[in-house]
Amino acid sequence: MTQLAVLRSRLQSLRAARAAVQRGAALSWLAAGGLARWGGAWWLDWMMGWDRASRTVILFAWFAAVAGMLHRWIRPLFGRRESVEQLALWVERQHRLDGDLVSALQFESPEARTWGSPRLTHAVIDYVAVFSRGLNVFDGFTWQPLPRCLAMMAGLLIVAIGLCVASPAEASVFWNRFWLGAARYPTRTVIDEVVINGRAVTPFHTDRVTVAVPQDEPLSIEVRLRGEVPPAALAVIRGLRSGERGQWPLQPSADGVFTAAQPHLPENLRLWIRAGDAETDPVDIAVVPLPVVDVRWSVEPPRYAGAKAAAIPAGTRSFAVLAGSRISCTVSCANKSLQSAMLRMEGVDARVLAPSPPSSGERGPDAERAMSLSLVPTKSVDATVWSSPAHPQLNIVQQPLRYELLVVDADGLSPQPTIAGEIRLQTDRPPRVVAAAVSRKVLPQAQPRLSYGASDDFGVGEIRLEWEVVPENGPRRKESRILRPRNASSSTDDVVRGETVLDLRSLGLSPGDEVRVVVAAEDDRGDFPAQTGRSEPVVLEVTDKNGILESLLEIDQQSAKQLDAIIEKELGIGGPAK
Repeated sequence: MTQLAVLRSRLQSLRAARAAVQRGAALSWLAAGGLARWGGAWWLDWMMGWDRASRTVILFAWFAAVAGMLHRWIRPLFGRRESVEQLALWVERQHRLDGDLVSALQFESPEARTWGSPRLTHAVIDYVAVFSRGLNVFDGFTWQPLPRCLAMMAGLLIVAIGLCVASPAEASVFWNRFWLGAARYPTRTVIDEVVINGRAVTPFHTDRVTVAVPQDEPLSIEVRLRGEVPPAALAVIRGLRSGERGQWPLQPSADGVFTAAQPHLPENLRLWIRAGDAETDPVDIAVVPLPVVDVRWSVEPPRYAGAKAAAIPAGTRSFAVLAGSRISCTVSCANKSLQSAMLRMEGVDARVLAPSPPSSGERGPDAERAMSLSLVPTKSVDATVWSSPAHPQLNIVQQPLRYELLVVDADGLSPQPTIAGEIRLQTDRPPRVVAAAVSRKVLPQAQPRLSYGASDDFGVGEIRLEWEVVPENGPRRKESRILRPRNASSSTDDVVRGETVLDLRSLGLSPGDEVRVVVAAEDDRGDFPAQTGRSEPVVLEVTDKNGILESLLEIDQQSAKQLDAIIEKELGIGGPAK
């Protein structure tokens, strides 16, 4: 322990007290200055109603002022520390001493051993050690600045808290606006909702809001107010190209709703709504053209139809396809990119269709349900062409459909009118079949020859010969024979002709019986159920030789009558030929 330890301890206490006063006062001044500048910013913002850019400048100015105060007052206090010798010098000035305190403290340092006379050094230290016992180092020191600064800071803090308590809504709005939010100070008139051309717009916002209005279409504005509703409201506009300003009066209606309509917009505009003491943030009105959208349908007919199904011309809205066809669509916009494209269809069976269609009359619980299918862009960069993805409901069309394309472009606009149409089912008629025999009267042991022909839109499949024996007395019986199997190599022929012989010997016929012969043909529809067409029945009457002779006589008489009629017509005599 050194001789001046007591003095050094007292000087350390003085240093702590001086630092507490200086730092406390500086921090109080910093807090008071920040509160004062914050209150000034609040008052100016409330009076001026600054926009976001102006508030950004104010925010930077506020932080710059606080940073300047930190640099001027706080940094020096926390950046340097008073030494014992500096405090001793301050005490000497307060007590008007000759410098013995500083000298004694310096002589007690280890470096002082090499200085001058050791006797003189010890003498000064001993003198100061005795002298300092009765020295009050705190003479001239006062705590008074710290309470004053703390009281000033507390007063400003109380005022700030009082303002926040008295006006909580305004304080909350200022806090939001101070950090560049979009809140607005409460007004007697409240603009609750703004609707421009059917689109709801937030009255107060931080980012720029743009509403696209179709070219050559009117602009409609609807404003809903509450609170103190004024008798009139205005839409303030400024042309973005010309810079000209104007006002449109809003017409009041029931329930605080004000409306306005403009038939034509010559250029892009910036618009504000003013009603009473309230005003919205600006909204940009962009006049843009409607999207020019075209749709192209692709149809993949069933396999049995091959290339015989007609292609769908570009731009066709309604068309017909064969049952079982696969369809897809491609939507393209000629003048801008698309934001989304959706295909909505009604009458689509919600079940996933199997390759073999269900029989007629079977319908699932979700039949006739509407389906919405989102189209996807074909290119990641250029979003002007969108195509329908693979989907089970489009794989096999089994019923007529109504569709609607809901397209939205990059400006949020849709083509007018909405693209819609119908997909009908193309009729696939059954085969047309004819059959004929040379003579209708035959002997029981005859083998009459029949000629037949069958035609179909896409291909003839199986052909059968069907006959029914109608005896004069006894039960009827039916039989059939395949003339042409379905899996024949020529099953895709559109027209098939042929002849066949019906052997009556095995039927056990007798005179007076009848044999009704029909040729039946099925079309070739791949995995789908075939349709059957039948010829008119050829009735063969079983008779004896006398019956055959009578039939030949009737044929001769009919031929003679027809010949006489032809002669009379050629000679121009008698009436018209019958």
